[in-house]
Amino acid sequence: MALYLFSALFSELGETTDARDLAEMQRIGLHAKRAQIFLKERFFLRCAMNYMCGRPQDTPLSEVKRLEHGKPYFVGSEVHFNITHSGGSILILFSDLSAVGLDAEILRLRRNLTSLAKKVLSAEEYNKFSALLQADEAAGLSADSLQRQSLRYFLLHWTHRECLLKHSGIGLAGLSGIDRQHQMYLSPLNPPGTLKSFKLADICPEQGWFTIFPAEDAGLKAFACSKDADGKLCFTKRALTELCSYQVQTSA
Repeated sequence: MALYLFSALFSELGETTDARDLAEMQRIGLHAKRAQIFLKERFFLRCAMNYMCGRPQDTPLSEVKRLEHGKPYFVGSEVHFNITHSGGSILILFSDLSAVGLDAEILRLRRNLTSLAKKVLSAEEYNKFSALLQADEAAGLSADSLQRQSLRYFLLHWTHRECLLKHSGIGLAGLSGIDRQHQMYLSPLNPPGTLKSFKLADICPEQGWFTIFPAEDAGLKAFACSKDADGKLCFTKRALTELCSYQVQTSA
């Protein structure tokens, strides 16, 4: 199976009615918008998994449980998955090779961008960010311009860290342990591998970026999901534009 990536708009998805999902939603205390997002996530997880496996879309999923820090997984299955959503889109990555990480960011403004970049980025990355920030200001781009290259640089590199953290299952608590030196990320939480980023617009109608790990040449296949004229979900294969690639090494 290798790697399969699926995307959809939340507005085109139904909601799961599986009693196990409803019980989990109650157990973790989701309400209102967060509850709706959860139900749509599980609906799409089932549809994408069944499409990938060549099964009817209403075939029930294996039981889903969560690791200590909340990362979901299938019980008794060799298939790993990771979910991300940004803007109005949801993406799911599957692998039968190993645990996977996936993160997406739409092009959007961030508050206190410079202080956030200084806190998150490595010294090397922050120097690059600062140079881009100066170039943006010299070009007369306002602080609320989405054309600022410093903003785009930060958002892309933020997906790298989020992706590695989501692969590990630790969450933001592990952020400070990730560093980058030249073309390599160093992380105490992840095994050696390749991290790759792609254009979000290739897989859904959003401007931005998404990153996957590990992304060795294992035949990544990408599909966009939408409703047909009869209201049924259909899947269209998409070609992806790779933006950058980094090696990841385990650090002490």
